[in-house]
Amino acid sequence: MHLPDVTIWSNQWGRYLQSAFETGGIIGLILAILLFIIGVTLLLPRPLADLSKGRLMKEISERNREFDEKYGNQNN
Repeated sequence: MHLPDVTIWSNQWGRYLQSAFETGGIIGLILAILLFIIGVTLLLPRPLADLSKGRLMKEISERNREFDEKYGNQNN
């Protein structure tokens, strides 16, 4: 639909960015990149901190022990 509006393919930015500039999609592209960065920044710090401090393994061990106490060890 917008392909006739694209007048040039070879430039310093490449085909994708050139087509985004010429069809008015650069605002959406920048917004998508910013939202992705914000989302990753909000979601990753806690799991990485828990993993690095060993809290996650302690919690798994504790839940495993509680399960074995409640339901018994089925491997015996």
